[in-house]
Amino acid sequence: MTANIRWKYSLCNEMYEGWSLAKIAASAAAIGYQGVELAPYTLAPLVTDLTTADRKRIRQDVEDAGLKVSGMHWLLAKTPFHLNTPDRARREATSKYLLDLIDFSQTWEARRSSLAHRRSAIRWRAGRWRKLGSGPWKRCGGAARGRPSAAYSFASNH
Repeated sequence: MTANIRWKYSLCNEMYEGWSLAKIAASAAAIGYQGVELAPYTLAPLVTDLTTADRKRIRQDVEDAGLKVSGMHWLLAKTPFHLNTPDRARREATSKYLLDLIDFSQTWEARRSSLAHRRSAIRWRAGRWRKLGSGPWKRCGGAARGRPSAAYSFASNH
């Protein structure tokens, strides 16, 4: 028995440095992609810097090209946040920011995000994150469970 699977392809927006998101989406649609995957640092220094109007514009820029925002990746890239640090205050700030990212993803009802890019050395399955106990996965995972459309796989390319 063969499953009939139709793959949907997404383009990572950071590949087009210096282009507007609208131009990236139009280009992606023209060459056959169905979605755009966003690296948050390409949109603002922190997602908390984006206004409601900014968030609506991001979604509209992608949808005007006939695409969807398929998810996010490199969530902590170019931010002051770190998961692996002995500094408890920094880990707590990172946990809070991960929750902010989950809220931000609701702008387009994202279903997947990744802390690691496919080329990254960090390729942990969700179960490994859970073993961290009281770390960010536990807090953010609990928050995500309250938001069914925010199903995060912290390393989607494993």
